[in-house]
Amino acid sequence: MDHQTEHEQHQQWESEHSKWLFDIAKWQKEHQYLEEKLLGIEKAIRQHAVDLQEHAQTIRSHQHYDHHHEVTMNEVEKDQSNENAAAREEVSEQTHKQMQQVHETQTKIHQDIEQQHKEVVILVDKLHNSLQK
Repeated sequence: MDHQTEHEQHQQWESEHSKWLFDIAKWQKEHQYLEEKLLGIEKAIRQHAVDLQEHAQTIRSHQHYDHHHEVTMNEVEKDQSNENAAAREEVSEQTHKQMQQVHETQTKIHQDIEQQHKEVVILVDKLHNSLQK
């Protein structure tokens, strides 16, 4: 290889090195941006855990009231002669309608949480797997 060819190759390398350093500077800025985004993602995942706990507590509460309502309905059915039975049955029906609305709301919330949970797990797994290569 003659000197002229070597000089040309060195110039080519210098050009590539300059471009690579420019790329790296850009990637470093993007990396900083990603770190900031990851902090937000971590915060959102922690909030998701809190949301799951709150949702579970709401379901347990709904179960408790549902059980109490079932007991009340059984009492009404057993003691039709009681003078308060009609009033208790009316209250029981109103309670049931309210519980039905709560259940429908919780169904929607549960479906939304489930969908968000699945999406987050898939995305985080995908990101994690791509970084393990």
